[in-house]
Amino acid sequence: MQDTATLRVRDLNIWLGDRAQRRAIIEDVSLDIRAGEVLCLVGESGSGKTLTGLAIMGMLEGGINFAGEVLFGGQNLLALDETAMQRVRGNRLAMIFQDPMMTLNPVLRVGTQVAETIRAHRRVSWAEAWREGCEALRLVGIPSPEERMRCYPHEFSGGMRQRVAIAIAFLHRPDLIIADEPTTALDVTTQSQILAQVQDLSAKFGTAFLWVTHDLALAAGLADRIAVMYAGKIVETGTCFDVLSTPRHPYTKGLLNSVPTALEKGARLAQIPGAIPSPGSIPSGCRFRPRCGRSTAQCATEPIVDETKSHQFRCWHPLEVSA
Repeated sequence: MQDTATLRVRDLNIWLGDRAQRRAIIEDVSLDIRAGEVLCLVGESGSGKTLTGLAIMGMLEGGINFAGEVLFGGQNLLALDETAMQRVRGNRLAMIFQDPMMTLNPVLRVGTQVAETIRAHRRVSWAEAWREGCEALRLVGIPSPEERMRCYPHEFSGGMRQRVAIAIAFLHRPDLIIADEPTTALDVTTQSQILAQVQDLSAKFGTAFLWVTHDLALAAGLADRIAVMYAGKIVETGTCFDVLSTPRHPYTKGLLNSVPTALEKGARLAQIPGAIPSPGSIPSGCRFRPRCGRSTAQCATEPIVDETKSHQFRCWHPLEVSA
């Protein structure tokens, strides 16, 4: 990828324990995201998607070890102390959580929280911060923003609370937003509205997105590129079209087979056997091999990835491409 990438993650490793009892959670993860691009990070629950986002944000809990590079604006975020990270987080780098109540304080009015977020990074008056907050709520489609700024979070529906969280994320026109399954708890209609709103704002401000999801149908309508994660490793990356139309890794194909489609109405969905291994029981070589029908003895060694290809996959026995 060219040097225009907004974010470069290189060889990110996250583990628990000391060297003698090391339990890897994330291993050798590398990602690139360009300005205005939406990269969807997909995989089953427990794959390490959210933890990857938290590592980029510098929000890992104490006792979790990490190494690698997260290059953002010429800085390695993993090397910054908390004071320096606070100048980046919420300003040029923001995060939208799955539950907006993790973003919003239930005992403070929405307007107070929005205005304080603005004043935390810019020296403006309270009146100006309040005016900007009203405009931010209007931008995400909240009606009567002047009135809603005076409300508490519990007075909003789930969809409206998520719109507030998105407004807060966009307040400082960040270069990158990490979205951790922000529409999972919403109904289909509200989900569609919010996705359209996010796409419009991303196009308007050139904001890049790392969108964490387990929903491949959502990724199909949102992503420019897709990275598939399994048990803490990226197993396939490529454009949305390449990954979804010609998946090469058996795990990606298994995820696609589990998505219902109108073309196979009434057909029984295929299920990937087994479950994702825990950090203490990850097999050597290909991590997916205990669940893979194409596994051979060769899969006990780590697969080689062709770094020269735009569509990359970590597999000794990739699926064939149909003519």
